[in-house]
Amino acid sequence: MQYNIIQYGQNLMIKIFNKINYIINNEININLQNLDNIIKLMYESESKNLSHNEYRVVVCSSPILEYNFPSQACYSVNDCACHGTASDYTLKHGDIVSIDISFCIIIFYKENEVAKHHFDSANTYFIKYQNDLSEQNLEDIELIRFCEDTFYKSIELAQQTAKLENRNLKYSDFGISFDYLIEKNNQSNLKYKYTICADYGGHVIGKNLHLYPFVNSSKLRNEESNEDIKEGVIFCFEPLISVKSNNRLNQQHYMDMVKDGHFIMNKDKKNVAHYERMLVLENKKIKFIT
Repeated sequence: MQYNIIQYGQNLMIKIFNKINYIINNEININLQNLDNIIKLMYESESKNLSHNEYRVVVCSSPILEYNFPSQACYSVNDCACHGTASDYTLKHGDIVSIDISFCIIIFYKENEVAKHHFDSANTYFIKYQNDLSEQNLEDIELIRFCEDTFYKSIELAQQTAKLENRNLKYSDFGISFDYLIEKNNQSNLKYKYTICADYGGHVIGKNLHLYPFVNSSKLRNEESNEDIKEGVIFCFEPLISVKSNNRLNQQHYMDMVKDGHFIMNKDKKNVAHYERMLVLENKKIKFIT
């Protein structure tokens, strides 16, 4: 059942993001609460479709299950870095929105729980309703692209570094590699310079959404991530970045965060991109679960 539950989660995450991608690319006046309702219906439909005979499957929102969060997923718009909630807000042209999907699949056999696993991934989208793009729009589009591109490059760099140093891969390697690539960009002649959110990051995931250890997205907080990755343990890597504001160009490349209820806001009020995937170490190589 453990193999199946992972496969179920992979397939459902693909379905959900395919649906979100379609809505973002084909609809206008997208309301966050309506989007959240669609995700809830997908969980309910999947629960029904996967249940059969004496097996009952429950698919539900992880943040609601574990934290009594007010929405099915996190919707973080513009300078909200993470943990934004669904609302009556309607996305407008030029917004960027991080959509962080986390759900739990629980399998019961004869009403006894036999398998349980959480799944977690995030994408950031640029909302485009018209062809005219401002300088801010172009900055945000590049921010999203750079975040995703650097995510994958840092995973490759982390593996190469551990191999070169003839040692086991550590959780901290990803954040150190990501930090290095951000700093390398910032020291170049490229137009945009970036900051990292060092206060929030990834985590091991399994029967609970957030398990030890913390998986950092920078070279900071290494003491919380400085242990070897064990084969078969699933974890999430999820950097959040922003373009440096003009008054921080000569300062360190780390964001200052402000908490406003559930919402984690960028103190500089610059827009934030967020990218997250589930990973696992198999045969000394990183593979993607989502």
